[in-house]
Amino acid sequence: MPPRPSTGPPQALIERIDYLQSLINHLPTTLPLDPPESLYQLYLDEDCVTDCGTVFPVVGHALELSFETWKRASVLRFKERGSRLNALGPFLKMVVKRMTPSEHVAFETSWIDRLLQAAKDSGAAIPSAAAQRKAKDTPRKAKPTY
Repeated sequence: MPPRPSTGPPQALIERIDYLQSLINHLPTTLPLDPPESLYQLYLDEDCVTDCGTVFPVVGHALELSFETWKRASVLRFKERGSRLNALGPFLKMVVKRMTPSEHVAFETSWIDRLLQAAKDSGAAIPSAAAQRKAKDTPRKAKPTY
């Protein structure tokens, strides 16, 4: 039986989005947590998608507004952490499912690469498996009882 043709985004793209989400989960605690003035309002305007005929430019515009790339000559920086930024991975997975294969390639080079670099530049570092095991295996000190 011949293999079924793919009907969604490439697995490698999904894995890169997962890696981005892991980096976001490990941003330094020095970044503000859920600031009330957050610009990270990720949403997809379906009217704009209908007008454009495709999701690709609408997603790009939403990301440009959220990360203010138009202000800093396309330099992307994470300025906060928390629930709004944690929604980025699921948002990206949702929108890439609606893109064409050529849009996947363009989106990966225009946004995923930059978002990954921004996370690293912002201090995100995923602890090694050994460090995670050590933290998990280290017994917590018992609170004294009086």
